[in-house]
Amino acid sequence: MTDMFYSPAKPFFQSVISQSLKPIPMDTYIEFAGRMFAERGKRLDKTAAEMVYRMFDGCTWYMQMMMNELFALTKEDMTCSPEYIDFAWENIIMAQEDRYQAILYGLAPKQKQLLYAIAKDKTVEGITSSEFVKSHRLVSASSVQAALKPLLKNDIVTCEEGKYRIYDYFFADYLARKYYLCFMRIESITSAQNPKIKDLLALQEKSKERRKKGLFVVEGRRELLHCIEAGYEPYTVFICREILSEGDFEEIASRCRCPFIEIPQHLYDKVAYRGGTEGVIAELHCKEMSLEALKLKE
Repeated sequence: MTDMFYSPAKPFFQSVISQSLKPIPMDTYIEFAGRMFAERGKRLDKTAAEMVYRMFDGCTWYMQMMMNELFALTKEDMTCSPEYIDFAWENIIMAQEDRYQAILYGLAPKQKQLLYAIAKDKTVEGITSSEFVKSHRLVSASSVQAALKPLLKNDIVTCEEGKYRIYDYFFADYLARKYYLCFMRIESITSAQNPKIKDLLALQEKSKERRKKGLFVVEGRRELLHCIEAGYEPYTVFICREILSEGDFEEIASRCRCPFIEIPQHLYDKVAYRGGTEGVIAELHCKEMSLEALKLKE
């Protein structure tokens, strides 16, 4: 937006004197937000207010957007605690999703890849460095420069003191969640004679094979996510897109750093050992268990 006033090609060039506004002090903002809650018979936990201020670096527009959602979630005579923040964040992203998809639809493939990469790293200092380019499997430094220009011009990406980030905090989180969808490669298997399908069946049926390979098998989205939360590392994930919803696939893909294999429903029905498992089967690494590793409660 500052280009409107600083570029010789723009009609308002040198028509104003710019003045930099610093963020509202945290204590001042927290007092103001707490007062707004109190006027409507609600309470705002100070820790929650501080978290909101810090997550947006004191940027008023985004703080107000979050506070409005938190206010809506808090019932009268109730206290808005830090636990409300995740719910508010998800609600905002869901409400903005159509706009975010429209932005991505209008971008070239290399611009999208660069956006995902910036969102993954949150802030990027050496945006044309070989380290950044290679770590995100971008084409080259020159292609990054070419893709960056329109993103900066359209205020999708901003640069502050040589550090690049996605301008919209919520859009940045939306992109970061989809990072692995952009870069992941999914293998497709259609034959039951494929060695990977045979290995999967062997793990399901033979404990000796599970001990030998140090792997075990789980079925179902909920079961897989429970395992990940418990610290088990996925080895391979088999998905059936005819059964697995797009939302569930994105959730699983964002939390698994392993190969994905897509199989058709007729093959999934052969390898699934129970019904209603939402179209996902995964091989996971076993944990080494010993009596010495057990920690008993005092």
